[in-house]
Amino acid sequence: QSVLDACAPNAPYEIIIINDASDEVNTAHLHDIYQRCWQNTVIPVRIETLDENQGLSGARNHGIQLAQGEYVFTLDADDFVNKKAFIKVLRDVENLNMDMVFFGSYWYEKDHAWGMQGFKFEPKAEITVNQTVLAEYINSQTFYAWRFIAKRELLLQVPYPPRLYMEDVATSTPLLSRAKTIWYEPDQVVYYRQNPNSIMKVWSEKKSQDFLSTVQMLRERLLLDEPMTLPLQEAFLGLSCKAYLWACADAIRHRIPDSIGACQRIKAMHTQMFGKIKSAQWSTIWRRLDRRQFLAFVMLYYSPRLYRFALKAKQSLFPKK
Repeated sequence: QSVLDACAPNAPYEIIIINDASDEVNTAHLHDIYQRCWQNTVIPVRIETLDENQGLSGARNHGIQLAQGEYVFTLDADDFVNKKAFIKVLRDVENLNMDMVFFGSYWYEKDHAWGMQGFKFEPKAEITVNQTVLAEYINSQTFYAWRFIAKRELLLQVPYPPRLYMEDVATSTPLLSRAKTIWYEPDQVVYYRQNPNSIMKVWSEKKSQDFLSTVQMLRERLLLDEPMTLPLQEAFLGLSCKAYLWACADAIRHRIPDSIGACQRIKAMHTQMFGKIKSAQWSTIWRRLDRRQFLAFVMLYYSPRLYRFALKAKQSLFPKK
């Protein structure tokens, strides 16, 4: 509904809702809303129901294949857009003929919203994509699929990998590497809902392993005209280390059984994919991580037990109110 509210009447837009093989109750509820609210809108709204559940990536890919427009914007089911800012972005898309248009977003929880980290791109200017731009994008680590509008032809070249968590990590940067020119509108467009029961808030070993897999896939899918420059190499190293840090720290913080064993398996996977960290790389890691992250990464890389002890000591000294 928030997208509909931002679309000008008779504008050349379409809205496609992918029903990813929901159960009968939710499917009936969706069709009831459609008949009451969206069936006769000026902007066409349609529901496509999948016979089998394909997951977030499969549903997105299916919608992109069905889309008729030159540009595609994807939005998660529980998020919404800021009408005024979204209208501005739609005008940018129509008038500028960029391959991708990026924009700011909010974290959102109940009635409170706060701005997400912005991109390091120059705002409101045509940007020619090169390896420096790719490195800046990786360093900002805002890979979310709903933080840009992209040409459909690019999205068809780099489909979202099926059945993987963090699927946009493996997709957004390779998409950017195929774009020639981009635009950045810093206004916050999307309200990204913080759900305590979402897949991002619950630990699983598969999710941790998938994070490493998507980082590796990011590198494999990049379309580069020349060998990877040093800044891009350093950005990629920093991202792989943060993936390792997040995966191991999350296991220990959630107090899962065999958290130390999980960290050991994650380290083995990290070493297999990216190699053992060499002494010359530590200065790069120091620059790519802040001090707290760097200290946590060193402990988790060499002694997850020491990190677990330090975390318990911190929680004992500074308990959450």
